[in-house]
Amino acid sequence: AMLCRPDLAQARLNLANRDLDVVRTKNGLLPALDAFASYGRQSEGTGRGDWARDWDDATYDRFQLGLSFDIAPGLRAERARFERARLRQDQTEAALRNLEQLIETEVRKTAVEVERQWESIEAARQEVLRREEELRIETDQFRLGRSTNLDVLQVQRNFVQARVAEATARVRSMEAVAALYRTEGTLLPRRGISLESDRRSPL
Repeated sequence: AMLCRPDLAQARLNLANRDLDVVRTKNGLLPALDAFASYGRQSEGTGRGDWARDWDDATYDRFQLGLSFDIAPGLRAERARFERARLRQDQTEAALRNLEQLIETEVRKTAVEVERQWESIEAARQEVLRREEELRIETDQFRLGRSTNLDVLQVQRNFVQARVAEATARVRSMEAVAALYRTEGTLLPRRGISLESDRRSPL
């Protein structure tokens, strides 16, 4: 159930988005550290025209490497955004935990109902067998003249009622199983229905 419920998957996605918000807003509180590099050539000439006249003989390569470290003062707005992101993250995480507990409770409840309905089917089946045997005996008694037509009709009615009760128990059992599959989030896949394929546009 924890893997198949679409509402649970959406809740986990929401929490992942909140985690990203926290990371992004936390980065806004960090100092800015930038690296830079430059390259050039510089002349050693002493006269005004030396650099142009003796370029190859009086120049040297010049490299510059450095780091720029910037700490913004205050950061009040960034801290406020970070605190809001943390609050939303905590709220979303709490909502996810509550949903997981709710789903677990629902699954257990529906599983118990499925088991109870299976037991009802077995009890109803045993009742049908008992009523069927009663009808057989009463019919034999009627043939021997030891029972009346009214007695046979009464036993037949009991037998029919037992059959109806068995059919009802089977229907309720199927409904309980379907409810369990819905709670687990597996009802559509078990019926061969894929929402992902339904979203694809026909070629």
